[in-house]
Amino acid sequence: MNRSSKRVWFLLRWVGAVLIGLAAMRYLGLIVFEGLAEERRLTLVELGILLLAGGSIALLVQPNLLGLVKLIEVAGIKLELERLQEKQKAQESELETMRVMLPLLLPEDERSHLKNLANGRTAGYYGNADLRQTLRRLRSTHLLQMKNGHHVSELQDGRMFDLADYIELTSDGWQWLERIKAVEKEQQEDAEGNSKRSQ
Repeated sequence: MNRSSKRVWFLLRWVGAVLIGLAAMRYLGLIVFEGLAEERRLTLVELGILLLAGGSIALLVQPNLLGLVKLIEVAGIKLELERLQEKQKAQESELETMRVMLPLLLPEDERSHLKNLANGRTAGYYGNADLRQTLRRLRSTHLLQMKNGHHVSELQDGRMFDLADYIELTSDGWQWLERIKAVEKEQQEDAEGNSKRSQ
């Protein structure tokens, strides 16, 4: 190859690299700057395009890199996907276990206070040491918070009050309560299904 044709080949490689880079940047720019709609978010496809474009640019600019690039075996990718699927199944199983255990994490009296606050059944509470301890525990787990600068210590022994005047559910409290209701509903449906089958 003479000097003139080497120069032309060199220029063609650089022009090709620049065009591929610009095309990849334009494509990703359209996705990113025209909005992040669900169907336009950066996915594995776009990442693959970026990697392919980057690899193409690198090979066009430095053709001797081709000898250093190792080809990825299809079996290796499949094996990695299988490992990821196994991990995902294990995580799903752990989440299911936690979801079922959720009601066990909060004793019935604590769950009843959360439910009472959510349903507006808070009148007629009487202060006592057990109630104060329970409310403090729920507050420390960020399921409840005090209202208007009140303190749990104000709920004196034998004093009747409306719990909602002193305490309210936090956003975490509302979320836990929804989970608890869902699990309890599921358990009730399972129990009803089992009793129908046994009849």
